[in-house]
Amino acid sequence: PADSATRVLRLYVTSSAARGALTVHLDGRTYADASLTGLRSARDGVYTLVYRARVPQRIDVEFTTASTFSAGGGVGFRAATLAPFARVSAAPSLDEATYHNDKLRTGWNPNESILNTTNVSPSTFGLLKTLTVDGNVLAQPLYLSQYPLPSGTQNVLIVATEHDSIYEFNADSGDLIKQVSLGQSQSSNDVGCQDIRPEYGITSTPVIDRAKGRIYVVAGVEPTAFNFHTKLHALDIGTLQDVVSPVEIKATVTLSNGSTRSFDPHNQMNRASMAFANQSIYLGIGSHCDNNPGNIVGWVLRYNASLQRIGKFATTEDTDSYLLSSVWMTGFAPAIDEGGNLYAITGNGSFDAENGGKNFGESVIRLPLDLSQPSDYFTPDDWSDLNNGDVDFGSGGVMLLPPQQAAVRQIAIAQGKASTIFVLNRHNLGKETSNDAGALQTIPNTGGGVWGGPTYYSGPTGQFVYYQAGGARLLSFAVVQNSSGVPQLQLSSTGSSFSGYGGSTPVVSSDGQMPGTGIVWLVNRASNPLVLEAYDATDVSKLLFSGAAGSWGNPQQNGFVTPLVANGNVYVPATNTVSMFGLGGTDIAPPAGPGGALAPGEHRITGTIVGVAASTLTLRLRDGRNAKIDLTLARAAQHLGILPVGHAVTVYGSIDRAGAFHATSIGHTSPNPANWSPDR
Repeated sequence: PADSATRVLRLYVTSSAARGALTVHLDGRTYADASLTGLRSARDGVYTLVYRARVPQRIDVEFTTASTFSAGGGVGFRAATLAPFARVSAAPSLDEATYHNDKLRTGWNPNESILNTTNVSPSTFGLLKTLTVDGNVLAQPLYLSQYPLPSGTQNVLIVATEHDSIYEFNADSGDLIKQVSLGQSQSSNDVGCQDIRPEYGITSTPVIDRAKGRIYVVAGVEPTAFNFHTKLHALDIGTLQDVVSPVEIKATVTLSNGSTRSFDPHNQMNRASMAFANQSIYLGIGSHCDNNPGNIVGWVLRYNASLQRIGKFATTEDTDSYLLSSVWMTGFAPAIDEGGNLYAITGNGSFDAENGGKNFGESVIRLPLDLSQPSDYFTPDDWSDLNNGDVDFGSGGVMLLPPQQAAVRQIAIAQGKASTIFVLNRHNLGKETSNDAGALQTIPNTGGGVWGGPTYYSGPTGQFVYYQAGGARLLSFAVVQNSSGVPQLQLSSTGSSFSGYGGSTPVVSSDGQMPGTGIVWLVNRASNPLVLEAYDATDVSKLLFSGAAGSWGNPQQNGFVTPLVANGNVYVPATNTVSMFGLGGTDIAPPAGPGGALAPGEHRITGTIVGVAASTLTLRLRDGRNAKIDLTLARAAQHLGILPVGHAVTVYGSIDRAGAFHATSIGHTSPNPANWSPDR
């Protein structure tokens, strides 16, 4: 590179289990991965160096390993990538502890090293298990990698339900670890809104602070008929017990005529997913069915780790007969940029900000993290028509792109119930102007509107943004620049199937920018049961997989859910279930001898560890399937040793008449499948 920008060099080593030292020579200096300028990922085989270029230079890379390999083995470079440094994710992490993976709400998991465009197919990928829960699941499941629970260190899946329950499952086996109830859920009949049936409980996606060991979650409760409360909890990840006493959500604003409006637990809810930044928790507050619009306002609220409210913003403060202006975004979380600004979209409601007023209905708003007052906003020119037709902008969320090497570096993207995508300059959102002249770009006629939001991917062929509106196909837009160097979206490819009401909220997984690893995932609600679909992220005309993934109980089919992709598995929330997909699907076979018959004597199977539970080892075999290994005998004989996820092992043992493999001992082996001995 010839500029002075901070950049990330990421090196992929052939062996996923390779341990060694990365040394990079540039500018006449030597940088090692152990130095202060280097960051090493939690996954072996991927090494990352963050550095600042000074002059045009050649980069020389060395990789030294202390590992011992058999003849013909060894370590080689698989690929290397160079990319702009993004402060929101400087060090790779396998955790997915917030809605859509990061604070920008890109929905991109760039640390998926198992699933790719080759092995995600009907013959190799499918339903592994159905996890049973006690209510509708609208909240996106969350994932913690190798978390030290009281029962042992394991990969953990966190699920929240409308029955006010929090579940922890082993993310590899699907086994239940723990469940806790946060109270009696609210009856949809008592609330007077049937958007979600038969109950309202935990609707927004919680957020996790791993450093403090906490899950922050908001629960709507109704301990007795028509006695409504909305409470913020801080749960210990290990015990699921409250760390501090839960607090009642409360907020009041004084309008310009001297009257007041307060949060109403009967007619309002926390629908937008939670956000976490600056050691603070942020909540977006919306309404049930636009009920009581003259007496309630939308809110963004800020709490500290002690659950004390330390900030508030009311979306309308000037007197009007129609206030509202909810922050709901169909579950999308507020986005937070690198400079510490929060972005959200409001729905139907009063607007007068163009005249210096304090009503921000139908607007993208930018707030400082103290929530004092909006520092900027964008409002579609037809906001009044949106109000009159219940076509609110706030059905969609706002996604921020990583900083661009362009004339306008900071980009925001938004769409609501109307069929127009807006590309905005984060530093000058555009306010309310004739024909939306303040936007960088408008893209009309994308379909029947969006209840949710987009996702983003930066791959070997460039950057892409993906949207799927109601009754429309998945659209892939390449991020390009116009003649003035301003970022624009240009239609690149189109998916094959049509969505249901409200479209979908897709996500992306990839192994960094490695070719052949980018996949767009979405939940299609055009029919019941729901359908999980997977597309090649570089060309969404290529459908990789489609499979049934649970059902949604509401007649209007408004389960606006988004999938989670983590460590080789895909989790799809639905009514009373979370469907767990992965390689092998339900057809997990034991190793076989010639002709498919079981080989005589002791059996042997080699693979890469993808999950370890108390008594079960999950291996990814050389053909891409998953195999479950019973560890009871090996553990009793103390023949296990350390079993790190991502390492290759050979398992010795027996196969019973039911086909289950029982390990008696396990040994580590070369990470290169070409060097593995045949299974028997």
